[in-house]
Amino acid sequence: MTEKNLRYVYIAGPITKGSPFENVKRAILEGDSLVEHGFFPFVPHLTALWAMVAGDKTFEKWLVYDEAWLLKCDCVLRLEGESLGADREVEFAKKHGIPVFYSTSDLYAARKAWASQSTSTTGSVPVAGPSQPSIYTSVPTVENNATKMI
Repeated sequence: MTEKNLRYVYIAGPITKGSPFENVKRAILEGDSLVEHGFFPFVPHLTALWAMVAGDKTFEKWLVYDEAWLLKCDCVLRLEGESLGADREVEFAKKHGIPVFYSTSDLYAARKAWASQSTSTTGSVPVAGPSQPSIYTSVPTVENNATKMI
């Protein structure tokens, strides 16, 4: 974990078990919270909309797509709930040495530990959070043409 800064987070969790809408909503809200804490989440649950628009793919095709993104991420956040797909994603991540976290508090603690370890060896680490400057780019918002952090 000393070589990674845990910024790119793959969110793994149920999509079709239970209420797909509630599962997607929960994953999006979790991703939004991660953005507010300086992370760059990948929310594969958004493919539910893709499937609605372009037609669904097979379970295996989605997993191939998801695994390609997993390899680009620094870690996985596994949301609670039964999910064969999320379990396979966790297994894939572990097989490839990608850390898996089961709570945001564990993820935040790991990043903090990494940041303090890296700061002692390199001098500084760009970590944003609610009380720190954002690392995101400013863009105009549609609502009021003001600059907003995304």
